[in-house]
Amino acid sequence: MNLITPEFGLIFWQTVILLVVLCILKKYAWHPILNALEERQKNIQNNLDAANKAKSDVAAIETICKNMRLKAEKESNLIIKNTLERKKEILKKANEEAIAIKKNMLLQAQEAITQEKKKSFNQNKQAIILLSIQIAEKILIKKLGHDHESLLHVKKILESHKN
Repeated sequence: MNLITPEFGLIFWQTVILLVVLCILKKYAWHPILNALEERQKNIQNNLDAANKAKSDVAAIETICKNMRLKAEKESNLIIKNTLERKKEILKKANEEAIAIKKNMLLQAQEAITQEKKKSFNQNKQAIILLSIQIAEKILIKKLGHDHESLLHVKKILESHKN
């Protein structure tokens, strides 16, 4: 028996054994192996589909997040803008009120000064009149010192002016 040139019987029996093994494999192992391969192929395809779906979901969520972030930025910018405008309005109003209060206080101070001037003027006027009357009284008393009737008449006039 030579390995390079096998005999007919060896080839025949190896062929028969191969056919028997193939029949046994076909009957018992071939279908379960194919079913397992099909099942694995289905699982792989389902996982790929799930991964693609998850990828598209992530892209959609990223788009939604980006839109929400842009919307939030716009809203925050709008709030900041409105706040700055409100601040300007409040400052302007406060300045206007301060100016109005300042003008009012100036007017009141001017009125008070004017009233004090009038009061002081009237007091000075009264003091001058009183001094003038006293001086006139002393001068008249010196001049009319001998005439009692005239002196009494002048005193009555001067007293009426004092009041």
